[in-house]
Amino acid sequence: MAVVQYTKSLPLVAKPDVLVCGTGLAGIGAAVAAARNGASVMAVDRMGFAGGFFTNIIGSAFDGFVYEGTGKPVVGGLVFEMLERMGVVQSGQSPNLSYNVNGDFTEVEKYPDRVIPRTDPERFKKASDDVLTESGVRPLFHTQVSDVIVKGERVDTVIASNKDGLVAIKPRTVIDATGDADVAAWAGCPYEKAESLQPMSLHFRIGFVELTFELRRKCAAVLEKARAEGKIGLYGGPWPATFSGRDIYFNVIRTPGDATNPDDWTNAEIQGRRDA
Repeated sequence: MAVVQYTKSLPLVAKPDVLVCGTGLAGIGAAVAAARNGASVMAVDRMGFAGGFFTNIIGSAFDGFVYEGTGKPVVGGLVFEMLERMGVVQSGQSPNLSYNVNGDFTEVEKYPDRVIPRTDPERFKKASDDVLTESGVRPLFHTQVSDVIVKGERVDTVIASNKDGLVAIKPRTVIDATGDADVAAWAGCPYEKAESLQPMSLHFRIGFVELTFELRRKCAAVLEKARAEGKIGLYGGPWPATFSGRDIYFNVIRTPGDATNPDDWTNAEIQGRRDA
C-alpha cells in the first residue's frame, strides 16, 4: 500500500484526568464512576448521543443484568439508576424486583409477574445525557478517536477528529470503551482475532404489530423460504421484542464480514438494509 507522509500541529483542546473513548453502556459507567469519585472526565463518542448498542443499533434488552433462571439482578448501581430515570420502575424498587430482560413474548407467558424493562432509544439517550452531565462529565459528541501518541508504555495523547478538524487530548488516564479496542490496538497492545467471526447484525423496527406465537412461527417460515430461494443469506432467530405498545424490533439479520474492516462494515450496512 502506498503511503503519504503527513505532519501537522494540533490544538490541545483538553487535559482531563480521565478520557473515556466511547459512550456505550461500559463508557457511561466508566465516565460516571470516575466523575463521581472526583476526577475531571471527558467522554467522546462518534455519534451524537450516548448509549452505544442500546441507542445506535436499537436494543431494548438489558443483557447480563439478571440471572435468567430467577429473574433477579446480578448487577446494580447505575443500571438501577438508569431504569428509574427512564421511568421503567419507581425509585427504590429496582433491587427487589424480578425481570424479563429480553421482553420475549415466550418468556412473558412463562413468567407473567416479571418486570420487562422496556424502553425506547430516545428515552435512553435523554437519560444518558442527564446522568453524564449531572455527574460532572464533559461529553463531546460527533468526535471520532483517530490515533494515539504513546510515550514509554502509556498513551500520552489521543488524536480525535470533529468539526474543528484534528484535535489533541492529553489525559492522565485513558479508558478504551470503543467496543473494538481501537485505542488499545493503535497503542500497540497485543490482541487476537478469531479466524471465524460472528456475523454482523442490523436490527430494525416495525410499528403497529401484535406480537404472538403464531406471528413468530410465520416469520420463521417466511425467512427460511426466502433463504432457500436465495432472496436472503444468513439470518438468525427471528427474535422479535416489544418496545412499547405495538412497536417491535427484530433481531434477525446476519451479514458475514469483519467489523474492523471498513469495506466489510459498509457492505454489511447496505446488505442489512436490503434484507430488512
